[in-house]
Amino acid sequence: MPAPVIVFVITQQLPPILLLALAILLYLTVWDLWNEDMPFLTKAWWVLLVFLLHVIGYLIFRIFIAARRRGRGAQP
Repeated sequence: MPAPVIVFVITQQLPPILLLALAILLYLTVWDLWNEDMPFLTKAWWVLLVFLLHVIGYLIFRIFIAARRRGRGAQP
């Protein structure tokens, strides 16, 4: 476990800015998924992935959405 993370584990406290960043990422994820034609469980999976992996999960999600929209735009 990296040294900076151990501080959060020992103190059991989360800085408010990190909580705010997570809330913003979750909001943006839900916003992008709102009009996507996917099953509900797939949407829930993406929200949970972003919740668990934070910024890395959101980047993976954005790459997935961009590829999905590009592929959908190429079809007649």
